[in-house]
Parts: sequence; structure tokens; C-alpha cells
Amino acid sequence: MQLACEWVMHQLYQRCLCSSAIIDHFTRVQTERFSMTACPDDGCCVPLEQAQQLVHFACNAHSSILNLVLLDKRSEHRPKSCGFILGLIAHSGICFISILQRLRAAQEVSAMVKGRFTVNPFPDLKLTPSGTDNLHEIAGSILEANIQRYENFLTKEQKKIDMDHWKVLKTKENSTVYSARHHDVYRTGSPAHQHHHSTSGLPSLLSLGTTVGSLEDMMFGVVNPTLEIMRIKASYVDDLSGAAVLANLEESSVEDPFHSLVVKWMELDIPLHTTSLVNNRDYVYVEATGMVNLSTGERVGYHVLHSVNFPQTHELPGRVRASMSICGIFRQIRPNAIEVFVTGVMDPGGDMIRVLVVPSIAAVFLSTLKYVHCGQMKKLAWMLEKKYAEAKELGTPNREHICVTCSNPITNRRIGDFGKSNSTCKLCFGYVCHTCKIERNLSFVTPDLLLARRKVTFCAVCLNSAIHENASVAARAQIVATDGVAKSFQPSAASDASTVSGYSSSLG
Repeated sequence: MQLACEWVMHQLYQRCLCSSAIIDHFTRVQTERFSMTACPDDGCCVPLEQAQQLVHFACNAHSSILNLVLLDKRSEHRPKSCGFILGLIAHSGICFISILQRLRAAQEVSAMVKGRFTVNPFPDLKLTPSGTDNLHEIAGSILEANIQRYENFLTKEQKKIDMDHWKVLKTKENSTVYSARHHDVYRTGSPAHQHHHSTSGLPSLLSLGTTVGSLEDMMFGVVNPTLEIMRIKASYVDDLSGAAVLANLEESSVEDPFHSLVVKWMELDIPLHTTSLVNNRDYVYVEATGMVNLSTGERVGYHVLHSVNFPQTHELPGRVRASMSICGIFRQIRPNAIEVFVTGVMDPGGDMIRVLVVPSIAAVFLSTLKYVHCGQMKKLAWMLEKKYAEAKELGTPNREHICVTCSNPITNRRIGDFGKSNSTCKLCFGYVCHTCKIERNLSFVTPDLLLARRKVTFCAVCLNSAIHENASVAARAQIVATDGVAKSFQPSAASDASTVSGYSSSLG
């Protein structure tokens, strides 16, 4: 068994080695500038040089903790062990948050393969008609309040952010997340659903920005009423680590392909969750998606997530049950641009270090920027399925050995011909040269319910055609192919004793 001190340093070392940028940083570290005594843990076998580099990197990333982590002879807070060093680093948080966020994409695929998307951690959740109506009413009231709030933002506020009420928390691409300076600003939902825990100390958040694409692509990326589609969405959006569908209350239909009302459970990885310092957060929530009209008649998409509790959804070991209330509004403002307006609050629950949780919450709000990409990749996967179905019936065409994009001849590869390619576009089956081929990583769910990521080759013409395909067509085809999503649970030993955790009183 590894000694505790060695294990702590191993955790830090593993995270640092996973980023080439950090490795490059290590090569520039001048550890002789700092003095560090041996760790007082009995039997500690961590190389001193390795510990110096790791701690120096942590400190260099955030100068305010230099005097805490470095073994300054004048300091009264000399670290007693590498575990204590890790605790101080976790308390500052900032130095490792950016590293772990970069790792989450790789961790996501690994987690899904390990079954975090295949096991429902709760008994069957069966709702009575009145319980279903209550959830529908909650989602509807939250949506109504936020539509009104968005219209006020467009008209009365002239789309201007009052910096006396808001401060910038994080910016990414063309979007910014703001944190309320006062806790009474922009609470999500109607007054009946705003009773937030005063102990959370977390203000409301507002995310405002634009993203490239069509509203239909955005909504195709948002809607995910089944476990399989949730897993595919998570692989593109990276917005959760584990999940389960608990009850499908309202299905998508051919007439309304982006509408859904689902009760779900999800888990979010928290930075340093692999240590004993913090636990992951999980949520039980009702999710509503769809499209509605503003008072002007303009069509917008919406995405509501609101925490609820049921007797069956008990707290899970090793996790802290958290609460959230978020509503996103999406509006097409130009032919290829969408305005994104997201408001809400996430209460992580428990005694969570603020610097660890706030960046994670901001990342959840900014994950909406990836919805269009998710929708487009889902369209590509749908078009691949359609083309392969046609190929099985009619066979593939016999293409000439020239690149379908640049018309250069495609010859058989020989040893040393590293610049050449005999790849084919998987939509038109035409050859594409090394220069012209375009590769996209697509996600698929295998028959044994595991996620598979595959690099697929396309030509420019087919990729452009697929990207501009109407996502509504793909969404309707998906519904027809699966004969609708999973049927709603029928009332049987049913429960309507639900609560909206932290945000409203009992619904029962």
C-alpha cells in the first residue's frame, strides 16, 4: 500500500504530467530559489526534487499562497506533511482548477465506459398524475418568469448589463458569466420557487453572449430525453460526469421534436474530488426543453433545470446532494448567430470551498456554447446512419481514384508516402487526399450501451451540406426511427410526495 504522503504527491504529479504545457513549465522551474526540508511523515519516499517542482508550480500559479505553501523559515504555518501542502493548495484552489477542467473531456469518456451512465442509483421512480402535473406546473412557472425577465432585458433594459448589480465572473469566446453583487438579483423562477438556502452564500448568475449556428441546431443539441442521448450530449458538451433518466414525463413528438419533460439524476466532478478533501456533487432535477413564442411572436428555445426531491431519491454515499435552478433562453438574432441568455443559481451544498465551486458553476453556464456543436455532430451521425442504410440496400458507388475536392489523383500508398491518403468521405464514399480530408470525432452508443468515439472522415462538400441540414428533420427522423422516446412510467405504487429542494416548499 502506498504511504499517504506518497499517494498525495502522486495525485499532484499525475495531474501535472497530463498537460504538456505544465511539463514545459517544469523545464523552466528554478527550484534552487526555494528551500524545502524533508517531509516529516515517517517513511515518506517522495523525491524531494519532485515535491519542490510540484509545490513551486502550485505557488507560481497563484502568488497569494506563496508564504503558505513554501517552507519559509519565518512562517508560523510550516507544512507538517505533503498532505497539509495539498490541503493548502486545495484551499487556494485556483492553481489546479484550470488543469482539471482540461482533463475533464478525457475523464468523461473514461467515466462513461466505466458505467457511470449505465446504472440507475435509485429504485424505480413512478409518479402519480398529480405528481406529474406538479412538475409540469413548476417547469412552466419557471419558464414563464424567465421569458418575462428576458423580454424586460430586451426592451426595458435595452440589453445593457447594470454593472452596479453585476460583476464579471468569467468570459469565454463571445459570452460572459456575471455574478450578482447582491443576492436578491435575478433569482430564477417565480416567487413561489425562490426560497433559496441562506447558508449557501452564492449569488445569482447571469450568462449572456452569442454563439454561431442555427436555433434548430442549438435545440437538437439541448434535447436529450433518453440515457443514450444524454451520454452522447455529455461527450460533446462535457457538462456532467454521470447521469440517469428517472422518469420520462412528456415525450418529444414529430410535431414538436424539441419538447421534453424528464426527471433526471446527474453527478458533477469537482476539482480534487479524487482526494478526501471534497466530494462530488449530484442533483435530482426536472428538465424541460422546447420552443415558445415571445410576446412579439418571435420563436425562442428554452432549457429549464430545477432541483426536486422524492422519497426514492435518497442521498448517495460519497456524494453531496446539491440544488440548482437554471433557465436558458436561446434566440436567433442573425441567420448564423444565436443569443444565449441563462440565469440561475447552483447551491453546491455542504461546506464547499468557494474557489473550487464557483469556477465549476461558471463552466456549467458556459457549456451552453457547445450545444450547437452537439446538435451538428448529432446531425452528422444521423446522416451517416442514413447513408449506411442506403449502402446496405443499394451498395456503395465505385468512385474514381481522384480527390473529390481538389481532383488530384489518389495513388496506392507506398513506403515513405506519408503525405498521401486513401481515405474516403463516409457520406459520398469519394476519395479525399490528405490535404482535403476533414475529420470529426463522433460519438455513438454501442449495442451493449457503451459510448464509442470514432474519428470519421468527410469531404468539404458533404460536411458543409450536413452542417446546413435542418436539425428539425434529423430530430423527427430520430423520433420515428425509435418510435418515440421511452414511455412515461405508469402510476403504480406511485409517489407525488416531491419537494423542490432549496427552492420551494413541498409539492405534496
